Amino acid sequence: MNSLESIEDEYLTKENNIYLTRHEKLAEEFLKKYKEYHITDLKEAGLPKEYIEAFIENFFYRKIRNIVSATIKCLKKETDTDAAANFLVGLTSLKDAELLKELVGIATEFDDEKSRGKIYQKFGNAFHLRGVDWWDEAEKYYEEAKRIYRKLKEQDPAYLPNYAMTLNNLGVLYRNRGEFDKAEKCYEEAKRIYEKLPEDTLSAYRSAYAETLQNLGKLYLNTNPARAKECLGRALEIYEEFASKSKLYAEKAKEVKEMLKK
Repeated sequence: MNSLESIEDEYLTKENNIYLTRHEKLAEEFLKKYKEYHITDLKEAGLPKEYIEAFIENFFYRKIRNIVSATIKCLKKETDTDAAANFLVGLTSLKDAELLKELVGIATEFDDEKSRGKIYQKFGNAFHLRGVDWWDEAEKYYEEAKRIYRKLKEQDPAYLPNYAMTLNNLGVLYRNRGEFDKAEKCYEEAKRIYEKLPEDTLSAYRSAYAETLQNLGKLYLNTNPARAKECLGRALEIYEEFASKSKLYAEKAKEVKEMLKK
């Protein structure tokens, strides 16, 4: 097996069609490690098989940050910044939270804020799901994503949905921490953003809008029943539009109906 250093050299010195060939048994190793560590399927990022194999083969090296950084530099050299960002985002399901903290630092290597916003948003989600001990870390990344998308939306309204989704996720974090006033502020601002979007834009984010409505309705159940009913009713309408095509939304519709009975 090549050393990590030689692999980095190979990544950084080849000008075009950068890749590393590997033995066919790597496919079996990939599947084994995929199942064991629940690594998000990096193929969804649209990366070449060679990139995935090279990363997986070197995954358990202590210098993992170097090989990831080399991979990203390699992709950026080919001006494929989105693929590089997706590659990093694809690592957010790793179990090792300390390793994630190390990896998220790579976000600073991206010159464009679009990529950094995506990375911080996804890593915020990853730490949020790891439980209360990591919620401060999650808040830090959500706030950074929020700052980035706030700036981007002023330059291009196309980023308004990204800003709204970040607000929604931050609201969920605040709700989980019992900071209900902060959660309400985030949800309400996200809701206003969705409702001001052009209809053709909103249609692409209706499920995200429904999620914000559901979260807001849930928050108001004990303090403002009329407002809760209004928000949950609208969320239910949207979920039912998708229910016949998606088991997930069918379950969400069922969940909202139960809330409306309270």
